[in-house]
Amino acid sequence: MDDTDLKEKALVTVATYQGFHQWMTAQEEEVQEKLASYVKTLVLDEAHHLRTAWWRSAVSFRKNLTNPAIVALTATPPYDVSIQEWNRYLELCGEIDAEISIAELVREAELAPFQDYVWISDPLHEEQEEINQFRSQVIAFQQSIRHNPALIDKIEAHPWITDPDTYAEEILSEPAYLSSMLIFLKEVESTAWTKPLPIMGLKKKQIPEWSLEWLELMLTHLLYQDKHIMDEEEPVRKEIQSYLQRLGAVEKRRVVLTANDRINRLLVQSPSKLNSIQQVTAFEAQELGTELRQVILTDYIRREDLPKKAEDEQDLRRLGAIPVFEQLRRRELDVSLGVLTGSIVIIPKKVLAACEDLAEQWDVAITAAELSYDASYVEITINTSARHRMVQMMTKLFERGEITVLIGTAALLGEGWDAPFINSLVLASYVGSFMLSNQMRGRAIRVEKNNPQKTANIWHLVCLDATNTEGGEDYLALKRRFKALIGLGHQKNVIQTGIGRLSLAEPPFYSIDKEQSNRQMCDLARERGQLFRRWKSAVEIDGTLKEEISAKKQQVPRPLLFTNTIKALILAILSIIFFFVDNVLGEITNFRILEDNFRAFLWVVVIIIAIALIIASPFIWRLLKILFRNISVEKSMSEVGTIVYQALFESSWIETKPAVSLIQTEEENGVITCWLENAPHL
Repeated sequence: MDDTDLKEKALVTVATYQGFHQWMTAQEEEVQEKLASYVKTLVLDEAHHLRTAWWRSAVSFRKNLTNPAIVALTATPPYDVSIQEWNRYLELCGEIDAEISIAELVREAELAPFQDYVWISDPLHEEQEEINQFRSQVIAFQQSIRHNPALIDKIEAHPWITDPDTYAEEILSEPAYLSSMLIFLKEVESTAWTKPLPIMGLKKKQIPEWSLEWLELMLTHLLYQDKHIMDEEEPVRKEIQSYLQRLGAVEKRRVVLTANDRINRLLVQSPSKLNSIQQVTAFEAQELGTELRQVILTDYIRREDLPKKAEDEQDLRRLGAIPVFEQLRRRELDVSLGVLTGSIVIIPKKVLAACEDLAEQWDVAITAAELSYDASYVEITINTSARHRMVQMMTKLFERGEITVLIGTAALLGEGWDAPFINSLVLASYVGSFMLSNQMRGRAIRVEKNNPQKTANIWHLVCLDATNTEGGEDYLALKRRFKALIGLGHQKNVIQTGIGRLSLAEPPFYSIDKEQSNRQMCDLARERGQLFRRWKSAVEIDGTLKEEISAKKQQVPRPLLFTNTIKALILAILSIIFFFVDNVLGEITNFRILEDNFRAFLWVVVIIIAIALIIASPFIWRLLKILFRNISVEKSMSEVGTIVYQALFESSWIETKPAVSLIQTEEENGVITCWLENAPHL
């Protein structure tokens, strides 16, 4: 017997997380314990939903169970959450027992081959003007602060600068802060910046160039964290703080000079992405024709952006389901548009008859009203008691090709919606997290029963800030999204994570040709047949994933290795030899006789040196071992990987003994990669 009543005992009791939380909140502890007394197995489906209050209720209930069997299932483990939240998942669900990667599922034909593409846009003219204005104000501030004698005096008098040895412990806890002050003092040609270098283990030539990032760090500490030199009423502090606040360069007691929240929102929510969606849709329609089944997912509906009449069409200034619909409708693309959200549904008028036939089959009543500004589209509504049928009707129309481009919200269609015939997905969402992104992406990678050759294109939109060395917040959000998203490399038949697997330029983007980049994405997206073959080739070779730690060549501290460790060992060896030779020869009574017999003298010296080398052999062995292990950057990276693995094992973060082979390879772009082979993802 199955039941949904938590008060009654049943073989299987089913409840939603929300409903269970409400029940737990309303019930006395005795009632909760009574339910727990007969529960032997707890199944947590879509376990990534266990957050905040729902999680507390589930954990509280689990503690009342006696040795239960816990079965936790999810297709999107929340890998990118904080360690505290991850530990909460482990507390409730337990450690991961088994994991099946996307690559393995594609290999077994449980998921369809797919590829991710990125369409780049520039900020609109007025957005770029606002960004440029902020940039020019920041540059002016950066120049002016170089000529602020009061600030320079304060930094020169900082105890970390004047007496670094006394404050060594503080400095080692915040080395970047001291570095920022040294960089500033060097920039303004102060002589005080060299004194703390020894405690940092740095030479003059190793001090980086001055930049906005270093200035952000220095001012954040000086104005809001460092109590050594400036109190709340310090005139220079108040002057700088007031100017930065007027500039909009202070957020939550943190100085932001590269980009503030306003600029970040301009990029992430830029309506330039509406044009990107139009171009992607036009491309896919040209390639697939009537076979196109494209979904566009947004975060908002924006119903108020519907024109009231034909001559009332305003410029579209934001992202949302209705603005996307309007952008595509106005361009009269050769597609059949539909909108499906929780509060508004729009279909072409020519599809209304098919929609009414479905409603009649399911015995539900629908009403249709022409859009006041375009009679070729109708808005349909359904009685409240049968609202779930609306999604079913629209899905069926979409499957049959009555609608070829469906625009909806991620809240309604981004998770749990089953439409395996989707072959093109546009993520017009602000979401940057792996979990939610992968949920949305999962709509397109389902296998289609009657189409074994199905592939899917997944389009990500990004608005670049070419004036930002890191590309701007929208690019950084995209980078975070791809950190754990698994897929096929654009250039190689290798299953990878990270944005580096795409044919996308790296920041800074001062001179990137965005049109050329988008054309390249289109060229790759045309190769759907090749995509299917390339996936099969990649997963048949190896369906497992490898964890990687990468570092560019110039980032490996080779000078530190050879100038310190190697020199120290050589000096130790030579010291032992000279000390031994000097002392032994001094003790030989017949030393003058040996001087007269040169051959005997040489034999004695050789024997003494040989004995000294034997005594110094531990140091010699260590020297040779370090040289061998670090003879190249690749060997150094392998050593780093081994040490990281050993540390994780000894800290109980991983359970497999350090017997897994570490392999390194040099990528074509000059990045050294080290990975674990034959190891589980977590």
